Parts: sequence; C-alpha cells; structure tokens
Amino acid sequence: MDASVEVAAQLEELFDAPLTAPVNVLEGTEDIRDDEPTPEDPDVAPEDEPIATVFTRIGFTVHPTDRAPFKTVNENAQRREQVLTGHSALTETAEKRARIMSSVGEVTRTRSVYVVDELTRESVDGTALIAEEEMEEIQDADDLRDLIMERGEEPEEVA
Repeated sequence: MDASVEVAAQLEELFDAPLTAPVNVLEGTEDIRDDEPTPEDPDVAPEDEPIATVFTRIGFTVHPTDRAPFKTVNENAQRREQVLTGHSALTETAEKRARIMSSVGEVTRTRSVYVVDELTRESVDGTALIAEEEMEEIQDADDLRDLIMERGEEPEEVA
C-alpha cells in the first residue's frame, strides 16, 4: 500500500482492526553467505552508453542497475564520490524517478543527476538536471560536481 503511517493508524482505529504488520529487515540475514560470488553488473542500455562513457572518461566506475529508479550508480574511489544517474526525456515518470533518486541520495549521502534530452528546469527536488549535450562537454569530475552542486540546490525554471 502507498499509505502513510498516520493514515494506516487512522484506518486501524476506524475499523478497530490491525491493518499493518511490523517488518523485520534483518530477518534472513543469517542465511547470507560471504563466500558466494557477487553477481555481475547488468549491461549498460545502448541509449545510456554516451552517459556511461562520460562517467568513465572522468574517472568513475559505472555500475548499471536493473529495476531501480536510476540507470547507473557511478563511483569514483579516489574522490570517495558516488553519483546516481537517470536518463530519459523529462516526463512525469522521469520527475518521479528524480524525486526518488533525491530521497535515496539523502539517505546514502550520494549525489543524483538526471540527464535529459532538453533542459526545461534545473532540478527536481534536489536531483540536478543536465542536458545530454552539456553532459558530453564535461571534462573532469570537478566540472560534474560543480554542475550538480549548482543545479541540485533549488528547483528553478530555465528562462
């Protein structure tokens, strides 16, 4: 369900019946074995190759994802930086993904950037938006960091 805790509590009170159940997030962790190999990263989608190439060129290791609101997790071990990256046209679905990326970034202390075909605004809830053509012009990790910091602050409309 997509109900808040407050709504669930009110419904339980109204119906005088339990509707929620606690979740033990550590249940089953004792079955995890450290000796099992880590699965391989999935392949980068063909439409995301140019963005992955830029990240690689500026010193990041690119980890494509499956079933996540972002396309890749990029890490620069030397600089101890991680960046969540999405890529598509700026649709309603893309904006929702950008919001989720921002939330995940807050929890994991990770920056997030969404690469779009055409820039119509600078950010979505703290996730910086960068046009594809701007992404291709980034020369190093400092350029990327500065752009993300500048854009990710406050959502603004582009004139």
